[in-house]
Amino acid sequence: MEEKGKKDEFQDVRLRNADLRDARLMDADLSGRSFLLSDMTDANLVRADLTGADLRRVHLTNADARGARLEDVSLRYADLTNADLREADVVANLSDAGRVDLTGANLHGTELGGADLRGAVFSGANMYGTDLSDADLTDADLTDVVMVATLEGANLAGVDMTDAELKKANLENADDLTGAEIPPEHDPR
Repeated sequence: MEEKGKKDEFQDVRLRNADLRDARLMDADLSGRSFLLSDMTDANLVRADLTGADLRRVHLTNADARGARLEDVSLRYADLTNADLREADVVANLSDAGRVDLTGANLHGTELGGADLRGAVFSGANMYGTDLSDADLTDADLTDVVMVATLEGANLAGVDMTDAELKKANLENADDLTGAEIPPEHDPR
């Protein structure tokens, strides 16, 4: 975060299509910046403020974004494979996150309530304590996830939960289960 009196060190830097592999951006104020098409593989974004950032088609594979602030970000087609988003502040007004790839990501304690996650891939992700209430997960891939999550009001139409380990994941108050593939022991239909 920007300290009082400290100039925003990224104010005039062009970050679109940038090579930011292994970048050390912890605690940085990156709010409102466009990282469109950038490669941020293995970047350290711990506690970074990415509020309003454009992360479309960004490679964030293996990125460490623990405690990062990701409000109002655009993540369409972003690759967050194996990213660490534990305790990240990805609140209900997350926008434009459809088709994001979160394969193997650590989403422990992450707030995704109300997010547009249509077609997102969560295969093998750790979703312990993840809040997905009121999220749109239409056609999302939740295969092989470990989930202790809040799904109240979530749209689960066409979702694939094949081989998912749903510990204390209540699907009874989910909004739509049309065409969803859910393990029989957890299917409320």
